[in-house]
Amino acid sequence: MLSSQGSLYNGQSLAHTCYCGQRSPMRTTWTNANMGRRFIGCANYGIHATCEYFEWIDPPLCRCSRDLLPRLVQ
Repeated sequence: MLSSQGSLYNGQSLAHTCYCGQRSPMRTTWTNANMGRRFIGCANYGIHATCEYFEWIDPPLCRCSRDLLPRLVQ
């Protein structure tokens, strides 16, 4: 899969750059709604005004995974 930012190719991670021009790290969310999903976002998120660059790496979780993962983490 190749995104508009060119960040993924055949599952291999390439350099991610947000609209600020900063290298954007891949992170994992641990919220109940999206637990365990990886995403790429602006490196400046939460520090100061961001460019709002955001891209999911993983597809949405199935219902079973959404129910099971929070219990496993606890």
